[in-house]
Amino acid sequence: MASSVFIRHTMKTLYSNLRVDLRKLVVQTPPPHSPNAQYPQSEAVESASRTREKSLFLGFTVLGTARVSGGLGEWQVYVHHLWM
Repeated sequence: MASSVFIRHTMKTLYSNLRVDLRKLVVQTPPPHSPNAQYPQSEAVESASRTREKSLFLGFTVLGTARVSGGLGEWQVYVHHLWM
């Protein structure tokens, strides 16, 4: 959290008219798995953990005007995160 505050403060110091444009947002979950008749209990535990596993992909662009030169700054950021 502290690093994001530091980055935001630094960007606001160096650039004006900062803007963030969301380009892509995808939340993926694994497809459902058919139960295994031989091992119903272990399959249920495995299935429960698999349904909690998710993946997030986020793409955005940050735009701003440099305070010193007046030039346009543009950064494309992509974040991929897997959580359980």
